[in-house]
Amino acid sequence: MNGAEMIRRAYLIGGVYSKLLEGVGRDIRSWKNFLLSPLGGGWQPEELIDMTGWKRADILEGIQKGKSCDYSCVIFSGHGYMDVDAYGFTSTFVNVNDEVTLSEGDLNPGNPRCLMILDCCRKFPPED
Repeated sequence: MNGAEMIRRAYLIGGVYSKLLEGVGRDIRSWKNFLLSPLGGGWQPEELIDMTGWKRADILEGIQKGKSCDYSCVIFSGHGYMDVDAYGFTSTFVNVNDEVTLSEGDLNPGNPRCLMILDCCRKFPPED
C-alpha cells in the first residue's frame, strides 16, 4: 500500500423483529468488542458502522460506500433463509426486520477484499 493506511469498514446489522429474537443484540455487541480488540484486528470505533434498525435504502447506500474501501467486513445476526434461482444457484437472504429482506449480493460492497458473516438460520428450500 506504499505506506498509506488501509481504509477498512465493518458493517454490523442486527435483525429487528416484532417478536424479540434473543441473542441478536448480544451478538452485535460481541462482534464490536471483538473487532475493537487486538485479537480482532484492533479496529477503530469510527471504522465500525452499526446498521441495526436502519431502513433498507440506508443499508444499501451505506454498504455501497464500502466499495471504495481496501477491506470491508459485513456481519449480520438474525433471521434468514436460502433460495435457489432458475440456474440452480443457492443464495442466502437475511430478514433485516419483519418486512425487509436483503440478499447476500445486496450486502456485498463489491470491493476486492470483503468478509461476509451471515449468522442466520438458513432454512433450505424444499427439494423437488
